[in-house]
Amino acid sequence: FVLFQEAQNVAPAEMRRHGLGGLGSHALAAYAGAQVPAFALAPAVMRRLGAGRALLFSCACASAFASILLLTSQLWDAETGSAARAVMVCACGALGAFSTLIWPAQSVLLTQYSPEAFLNRYSSLFALCFFSSGLIGPIVSSVALPVGGIAGMTSSLVGFAVVGMLLLVALPAPEVQEEHETRQSEASQDEEAPEPKGAVQSYILGDRRFLHLCSLDFAHGLCLNAFVSVAMPLLSQAWGPEDATPLERAQRLQLALMCNGAGHLAAGVAYAPIADRWGRRSALSLQVAGGVAALAFAACQLLLGQGAGGSSGAPFVLFAAVLSGFTFVYCRIGNSALTSSLFRDRAAVAFAALVMARFSGTALGFLVLPLLPSLVACVAPLVLMVLVTLAAAAHAPLFAPPGRAAASAAAADAEAGEATQRSNRR
Repeated sequence: FVLFQEAQNVAPAEMRRHGLGGLGSHALAAYAGAQVPAFALAPAVMRRLGAGRALLFSCACASAFASILLLTSQLWDAETGSAARAVMVCACGALGAFSTLIWPAQSVLLTQYSPEAFLNRYSSLFALCFFSSGLIGPIVSSVALPVGGIAGMTSSLVGFAVVGMLLLVALPAPEVQEEHETRQSEASQDEEAPEPKGAVQSYILGDRRFLHLCSLDFAHGLCLNAFVSVAMPLLSQAWGPEDATPLERAQRLQLALMCNGAGHLAAGVAYAPIADRWGRRSALSLQVAGGVAALAFAACQLLLGQGAGGSSGAPFVLFAAVLSGFTFVYCRIGNSALTSSLFRDRAAVAFAALVMARFSGTALGFLVLPLLPSLVACVAPLVLMVLVTLAAAAHAPLFAPPGRAAASAAAADAEAGEATQRSNRR
């Protein structure tokens, strides 16, 4: 993910600097938008391939997309024809469709690997490792940029991607909990007829708890992906002299991204202790506080720091980067833990629908945020994140104990089955 995240955060700004306009944002929007309808097929494909093989194949496609994005940001300029640009955007969309399985596959594996009692810790540890890319990428780029430019940076990041894919080759098969298997066996014996087709999907998509999770993931996709890619260059360029060289501008952006990555790691460390001690609902208060603080620092940077010159605006940029990175990844960990706990028996369908909402927000963000004024583009996503977090925290059933959640799920499925049978008899 080091390669992908750096490409997403760096390439659009590089393309604008080379006279390619919004090509980078359009390519990212195509990549994310193509994944939205493809998520409908994700559960069936994962059942056929297995989550491990699906994850490896999709990671290879995502790495190919990121490599194309970085290379074109360096090799193309304003004279590149519209036909070539259109082909590049279409290719990014195709690779996006084939990359669909990354997110539901990794979430399903994490759900199956994690005992319920340690779910918060497993989610935090996974996020700590996964989102360390937000810190490793800028560090590698900062070292490689002065030596080899974008080409040297791309080569280094591709090396990280290859190593990561090799580590996925021999993933152990997840061991499903014995208690979970027993519960499924008893449920299957009690059923008089097979589960109606679409009953699980209907229950999940009609559940208010899941709608709150989808709204959080929509805001998360808008913020973690589109906001960082669009707003971080705006915030970092508002800090320092206007006549800075391209290398100095790139290094300022990498410093801001490095701080953003430090926030990712802080979220991975903080979530499990807070959620285990005070509960997942109380943990959302820290998410709200982080979002409000990041919003304040971003607004201060654009309103007070812009044009100040030198390093006077640096604290605003760096604090906004750290706090926004913390808030976005903290949201991702909490959402994953809640979904794994509430919908463990329906993990493939639940995570596919959840990630569909996330990438809807991502695609919308890449299309809309570049068109907005700088202040609105930097502030609106953070406002949305704070509002949907407050709405989720106010919905008490979202934080019901797993046993009660499982009982309500079984009752809802039984009711859906009875309704279908009555309809068939008519």
